[in-house]
Amino acid sequence: MDDPHYRPWGKPRYWIAGLFAGVFGFVLIFGYLCMICCRSFRKTCARTLPTMDIENGDHERRNETSNVPATESISVDELSFSAINQISRFTYEEVRTATGNFTCLIGKGAFGPVYRATLPENRAIAVKVLAENSNQGEKEFLNEVLLLGRLHHKNLTNLVGFCSDSGHRILVFDFMRNGSLAARLHEHTYEPLTWTQRISIAQDIARGIEYLHDGAVPPVIHRDIKASNILLDSFMVARIADFGLSKESDSGRPASGVRGTYGYVDPEYFYSNNLTPKSDVYSFGIVLFELIAGRSPSEGLMEYVEVVLSMNGGRDVWLQLLDPRLHGNCDLKELNHIALIASRCAEAEVQKRPRISEVVQALARFRRTGGSKLDSLNLSSFNRFERKQRAERDMMQESSSMEDARG
Repeated sequence: MDDPHYRPWGKPRYWIAGLFAGVFGFVLIFGYLCMICCRSFRKTCARTLPTMDIENGDHERRNETSNVPATESISVDELSFSAINQISRFTYEEVRTATGNFTCLIGKGAFGPVYRATLPENRAIAVKVLAENSNQGEKEFLNEVLLLGRLHHKNLTNLVGFCSDSGHRILVFDFMRNGSLAARLHEHTYEPLTWTQRISIAQDIARGIEYLHDGAVPPVIHRDIKASNILLDSFMVARIADFGLSKESDSGRPASGVRGTYGYVDPEYFYSNNLTPKSDVYSFGIVLFELIAGRSPSEGLMEYVEVVLSMNGGRDVWLQLLDPRLHGNCDLKELNHIALIASRCAEAEVQKRPRISEVVQALARFRRTGGSKLDSLNLSSFNRFERKQRAERDMMQESSSMEDARG
């Protein structure tokens, strides 16, 4: 104990080195664990709010025969703050102020009343208020917000933000200055749409549906494509609205859970409850006929189409279907091609309908070639369809003549 060289703690430099090594190891392990947690968090965010834009046509094709869900159910437990915070959130007071205390009612849809409003930066918006009698809860509402927030395409209405405050559930969209396609076609307070405008609108709708089917991840089936769900912006660009919301409206729908509007609903979906992307294609075919005729399904549109098909008018038969407000101002070749595309889309048997991507290509190509050819959907197939229709009409007329002769 009297040894002057005795040190009870050992050599100081070894003790200090050991201490630093232990601290460094602890920091290294802690940093590694933090990195793993951050990576896991980012992957969760990517799963909850995927986006894809196919305005330039670059996207992955999907099997059109698969049953695609109309919406992707996302558990609220999985909603990360970073995902939901990418979408603007308004307080109820902000919405009330923007709408002038909900004074400017511009419509009422399946979701509820729609009001025009203006944000402080002078941006015009449309405010959709979820009806009070809706059975949609907070969880389902946030699922819808995420669905709408991840869809980005120039031919879909753009979600500006949402409000979920004190029991009020509200969606905020860009305001569409030229109203709905239904109003433009059927309300005579508007100037009639020109033939060129109608073709452009048809192209816009088809591209919007193509994005929902082939570009969105996961894909979306609209289930309620109709003229009143097509809105026109200040440049007359058509945008599809109310996608993902039609399931909240129960009026006039059978108990089987089929969604849609009478006259536009795919008959195979209606009777079998088997929803496929081609259910939207059928509805699009009806809208195409509506663009041609200026008549809605509730006004006997398809019955009128059948009457026109029963006429023996040769290649001019479709001219009988044309909206009288156009006064015959259209390209006859284009009219024939559009009508034949509509006929293919509105086939009763789902297997006979084209994919929406084929329709998009057909509409784009025949506009570029002045209506002279339809490469993508193969014009010969349209001609076969037309010959089949003519043959069936001739057989019916022959049968009728034979019965008259016997009488």
